[in-house]
Amino acid sequence: MVIRNQEWEETPDNIQITLLDAYWGAWKQYGWAKGVEGLSVSSEAVSIALKYSKKIIVIFKYGSYIITPTKALKYGKLFMARDNKKLYCIPRTAFEKLPTPKEYRFEGNTAIEVTMPIQLVI
Repeated sequence: MVIRNQEWEETPDNIQITLLDAYWGAWKQYGWAKGVEGLSVSSEAVSIALKYSKKIIVIFKYGSYIITPTKALKYGKLFMARDNKKLYCIPRTAFEKLPTPKEYRFEGNTAIEVTMPIQLVI
């Protein structure tokens, strides 16, 4: 589902949002530690997550991050986007980084983690 130009997927426990990119200059604008990017989440997503006790997962090209709606409200800075949509810009450091999913192959009923062979060049 796409709401407020953000791609959402809602599960019983989470609202998952896919972002194209982070706001790399957020640290300058909001006085955060140098280099801390902002992940922007629509105010509607935060409200729904708070109302239904869901966590918010943000996925973008540098990883997946999770945050509670109360923490998003505490650390996020509410702003009006160019299209008059309200968003919370939340410092990436307020999120918990999710582990990268592992890949598995199956042999019968056994799942085996796929690892890349290390190739030594001499």
